[in-house]
Order: sequence, then C-alpha cells, then structure tokens
Amino acid sequence: MATKDMAPVRLPPDAVALMDELIGGLYGTSRGEVARTLILDELKRLFADRITKK
Repeated sequence: MATKDMAPVRLPPDAVALMDELIGGLYGTSRGEVARTLILDELKRLFADRITKK
C-alpha cells in the first residue's frame, strides 16, 4: 500500500470558486480530486519542460 503525504494549502476564494466549477468533470468529483489533478498535471508539465529545455 502506498503512503499518502498530506500537504494542506490555502487558496484565495477566487481560486476555490474556479476549482469548484471543475468538480464533476474531467478533473474529479470533489474539490480534493480537482486540486490533486491540477497540481499533478502542472508538476508533470513543469518537469517535462525542464527536461526538454536541456
């Protein structure tokens, strides 16, 4: 079983409202799933950009 590290974050109300608009779609069915998906997608993009720019 994989361990899950928690990393609480605080977001401005506008960011939370935008995330709430994504609930139920491609990004997930809860605020946590949407946040996780967005963060992981951005980290993957940043890592890929860094690798390809070498």
